[in-house]
Amino acid sequence: MAITGTFVAGEEQNFNDVKVEIDQTPAASSFIDITSWVSNIQVTHGAVPTTQFNTYTVPINYIGEQDASTVVLTIVYTEDALTDPWREIIDDFNASPGLLYDVQWEPAGAGIGNYIYTTSGGRMTNVTYPTQPAGDGAPVTFDVTIVCSTITVSTQAV
Repeated sequence: MAITGTFVAGEEQNFNDVKVEIDQTPAASSFIDITSWVSNIQVTHGAVPTTQFNTYTVPINYIGEQDASTVVLTIVYTEDALTDPWREIIDDFNASPGLLYDVQWEPAGAGIGNYIYTTSGGRMTNVTYPTQPAGDGAPVTFDVTIVCSTITVSTQAV
């Protein structure tokens, strides 16, 4: 496969229409839309560890198995309802650290042909508590970390 064609202005994507969902019960595949609370998605896709062994004439590179991927969601902290993300997520995490959790996001939003990125085998490994420096006027946030074995890319059918 080769990259072909040229970039055409206007084809670039932004996160203005993004859709973000979490699945608190991955076995049921019941994603819940949390787009209105999420302010950032940071993904570290599984790197491949390498080791270099040097002989007197050449270096030899060994390749390991691909690491897990990590998705960190930054979410606005609210106290309005017990069903807001903060309360739901921290209660889930405290009851069962490492709980199965998946996340999916659509950078261009819901629409036929748009890409959907979905984690598989996700585990919630960290939830930060809300904190903020004094004098900072930004909304208070917290982070949720999901570590997963794979991230698949599919397209929106409907």
